Amino acid sequence: DADRVFYLTGSADKGTGTASINKRISEKRAKVVTDYLINKFGISVDRITSESLGDVEQPFAENSMNRVCICIAK
Repeated sequence: DADRVFYLTGSADKGTGTASINKRISEKRAKVVTDYLINKFGISVDRITSESLGDVEQPFAENSMNRVCICIAK
């Protein structure tokens, strides 16, 4: 759908690395997914909103599950 908007959130787990390392890791996760959407599916960068949380917010209870980039398309 040409009107679909994508919201990406990169995360890192608190149990590994420092806050600054985890921020960089979460930024890289969000960038990889952003680049994939652009290059593989031709989605315009204007339709993608990306953020990185580092280890500040942990979406999942299990540490290792927080090594993610969550994508929501609306």
